[in-house]
Amino acid sequence: MKPVHMVLAGCGYTGRALARRLQAEDVAVSALVASDASRDRLLRMGIHARCLDLDAEDVNTGDTAPVFPQRFALAYMVPPSSKTLTDKRLSRFLKHLPERVERFVYISTTGVYGDQDGQRVTENTPVAPASARAQRRVDAEHQVQRWCARHTVPWAILRTPGIYGPGRLPLDAIKARRPVITPAEASPGNRIHRDDLAMIIHQALTDVHLQGVINVGDGNHMNTSEFTLKVAELAGLAPPPCVSRARMRQLASHRRWSFLAESREVDTTRLQHLLQHPLRFADPIAGIRASLPGTPTDSEAES
Repeated sequence: MKPVHMVLAGCGYTGRALARRLQAEDVAVSALVASDASRDRLLRMGIHARCLDLDAEDVNTGDTAPVFPQRFALAYMVPPSSKTLTDKRLSRFLKHLPERVERFVYISTTGVYGDQDGQRVTENTPVAPASARAQRRVDAEHQVQRWCARHTVPWAILRTPGIYGPGRLPLDAIKARRPVITPAEASPGNRIHRDDLAMIIHQALTDVHLQGVINVGDGNHMNTSEFTLKVAELAGLAPPPCVSRARMRQLASHRRWSFLAESREVDTTRLQHLLQHPLRFADPIAGIRASLPGTPTDSEAES
């Protein structure tokens, strides 16, 4: 049987890596994006892409019909708008999504767990969103589950931590001497390399066993300060200054502090049991090395 067509709703940093992966395996792939620039970038990659304005109350799907083939699986990677506490973009999208979608994969965030005071969280841990952006993601997860239950569509929700990779290392912050919390006072870290996330999404689109809510991460909880200091070391840059947690609260913007203040270790045991292939960058140091400017994968960051 011909492989199912893959539709990527939202196709940015991770989406482009996923699209390249699907192309390499000769899988049909198309995308829905928000801007002409994103569409043109994908067209240059050989990816069929159309624009869709999910902020418009009356979403016009006429131009998007070609990206909803007869058989398709969907990866939804569109971030919610920041204007409400519900995901209106997803609501509009679901109104026009054909029922013939064979599988629905939603990329969520581990932020839905909120601050757990450094404790380990599993998929069974109740969500406790502490920020507006996390509340929007919880709303989106509920929308996906309701829609899929109504239309009997298999689904997977991938709760994803911070994504790094080529073009996504804190090099500018290090050069600007932006301080980090002293490692001994920093919270546990949770992250995933872009290429590993693309692999996980690919499997979620095709593997019936990888379904339901799944925590994503590399399983290494090196804190953000240690990660940043290691990036500086491997990039040959002077390390950023370290300050106390109390001092960082005074220095950081509200948005940055909201990230730094939340503390949890995301348990990825279920993911590890379900993966068909091991993560390429389970060791974040290997991931940093592969993501530095001038490395082979770095050329893909802007492709």
